[in-house]
Amino acid sequence: MASLLLPLQPIFATSISAIEQAAQQDVSENQKQGYRLPVTATAADKLAYQQAFAQCYQGYQTAAAALLEKRALPEIAADATVHYRAGYQAAHQQFITAVKAGKQAGYAGEAATPPAAPELATIGYQRGYATGRARRQTAKPAVASSQKPAATTQKTAPPKAPPAAKKVPPQPRSAQAKQRQSVRKSTVQKSAVKTPASPSTLPAVPAPPAWLLMPGQPLPQQQTFIQQLAKSAVKIAPRYGLYASVMIAQAALESDWGRSDLARPPYHNLFGVKGAYTGQTAVWWTQEDAGQAQFTTQAAAFKRYPSYQQALLDYARLLKNGLTLAPDFYAGAWRQNAATYRLATQFLTGRYATDRYYHLKLNQIIQTYQLTQYDQPQQSVKAVNFTAKLKQQPPVLLTWAAYFKPSVPVVQLGEILPLRLGQL
Repeated sequence: MASLLLPLQPIFATSISAIEQAAQQDVSENQKQGYRLPVTATAADKLAYQQAFAQCYQGYQTAAAALLEKRALPEIAADATVHYRAGYQAAHQQFITAVKAGKQAGYAGEAATPPAAPELATIGYQRGYATGRARRQTAKPAVASSQKPAATTQKTAPPKAPPAAKKVPPQPRSAQAKQRQSVRKSTVQKSAVKTPASPSTLPAVPAPPAWLLMPGQPLPQQQTFIQQLAKSAVKIAPRYGLYASVMIAQAALESDWGRSDLARPPYHNLFGVKGAYTGQTAVWWTQEDAGQAQFTTQAAAFKRYPSYQQALLDYARLLKNGLTLAPDFYAGAWRQNAATYRLATQFLTGRYATDRYYHLKLNQIIQTYQLTQYDQPQQSVKAVNFTAKLKQQPPVLLTWAAYFKPSVPVVQLGEILPLRLGQL
């Protein structure tokens, strides 16, 4: 389900109380009403919690019903409350995360382990698992068929003239049969070793543009943007075992060097992260695709940070903690698993963003502005064996909770891109 961010002014920006935020969290985590309601809550707090929970639950059920029935998501009414929108988005995110986890498990050939609850996550996982298994089954015949022409060519090739046979004494019939069987076996083994895969069957990967392989020309305004983030990045990155250079480069690339509407004050959202940050949100118009090219204009809440430092901190937590059903999702970008920043950016390509040249763009920014100067020496930390879980998994698409990439056209599940008002 793709989400297309419209670069318009936000519908509204609002803050909610801690009690209302607790109600939203209870709905998004499928907890019973009152789960996070403090025992010491006043009568006014209880009323605020109940109203927020009811509105959020209504939004959750509306989106969940459409997803379970494979219908296009209904439009959110213009007068819908922020709690209704939060519940709606919680169901959407929960479903997409489960679908992606199921897809990965199915493609990797793992046993299906859907979550026991809620029903929305269970169904989403099962659908994703079926899709992943189907992709795995179709991938196997493709590999086998690509090797058949080489084997056929070798079988039909005319045999070389055998050398003059030496006279040998006659052998019993059983001994001659054993000798012929041994010769055939050795011939088959040699043929299997010598038959290479046809180069024409390998997928053609287009060469990257030459300008991406060399440093660019530094610009003063971009230097200023880097200086705004560098001090915070140097403190946050080592705490979470990340590269400060990669953190700054991603912030620059994702926010268009701080010029996107969400990145500017008072939102400070460098990565286009959806949701609420300490109850602070900014609601923008988006277009949603239910997976059948049926776009509907809706409103979505994006996190509103008090500063760039808080945005970088939230980014670091995402990369360190991963997704709900995949905590090691970004483990390949951790410094303990990536010996250089280039390995970290390579891992993020196809996982954090779908742009095949994503790592080259990040590397170019790091080289141009010498961002490695902000990478503090890393203490020796044992690497995490996350590859066992991620082995044989296909490139993972961005999720509803992930960050959007403004310059890449995306039409797959859970991705966001700009759309002008005239295109509606």
